[in-house]
Amino acid sequence: IDQGESSGLLVEVNRGSSLDTGMLHSSLHESRQRSTIEFWYFLPSDTSSREIVLARRSVCFPEDAMEDLCSITEKESILWELAVLPSGRLEFRSCGGSIVDSIIPLKVDAPQPREEDMIERDDSSEDTDYGLVSRREEDGHGGWNHVCLTFSSRDVESYTQCEVALTMK
Repeated sequence: IDQGESSGLLVEVNRGSSLDTGMLHSSLHESRQRSTIEFWYFLPSDTSSREIVLARRSVCFPEDAMEDLCSITEKESILWELAVLPSGRLEFRSCGGSIVDSIIPLKVDAPQPREEDMIERDDSSEDTDYGLVSRREEDGHGGWNHVCLTFSSRDVESYTQCEVALTMK
């Protein structure tokens, strides 16, 4: 695939269907207020010069052209997107302007993750850059990455709010 081309898997999720979970649900639909998206992806070594959108959730009307939703320039319909930045960081961006970065530590006054969402990590290796993606190295190693996004609309003030956790390996 050429750098100028878009590609992806487009899944149409109708409002109220079994995949319509995670955000935009009130306490009337408590079972829909939490969801997880988890996947592996591969980055070749020549991807460090551009941003790559890994996942995106959009909202559109039945008369809208869905084939445009995979375009990197399409921003009007986006609820959120997860991108690999040229720096090697992952960045989750919401339509409301919120950003979760894979290496920026939590601010002191920010809500702290719940204990059940915390994962222990081994910091004994000084060669590991936590929060940076792995790209294929010249020796053929690396490039495979794992990411997990957890969405929760529970314990928020409005159904338009959502807590997002980004976990990666």
